[in-house]
Amino acid sequence: MNQQIHEANQKKIRQKKIAGLALALAGLAAFCLALVNGTASLSFLILLGLVLAAAGAALFLVNLKKGIAYARYLEQEASRPVSEAEKLARQQAEEVEKQELHKGAQDM
Repeated sequence: MNQQIHEANQKKIRQKKIAGLALALAGLAAFCLALVNGTASLSFLILLGLVLAAAGAALFLVNLKKGIAYARYLEQEASRPVSEAEKLARQQAEEVEKQELHKGAQDM
């Protein structure tokens, strides 16, 4: 169960990093397009491109740091000694899950 939660959290962080990167690239594309056209009327597009690029880069960097911190957290949790109560709880959870799977198979 915890593994699924950790995978979902990592997937969300990865999606946010990709969104930040896409936003930054869109901003850079708008900025370059405005520079290539070179007219003064596109100064808004230049400014918009810079703002989008900065926001996307910030979003990417924040989520990159979140991903690194989350990976460190998972490493610490993996190396943490497990108490007897936690071992017993895990065993009971596994037994309940096995019983539910067996009951589901019998129902079919």
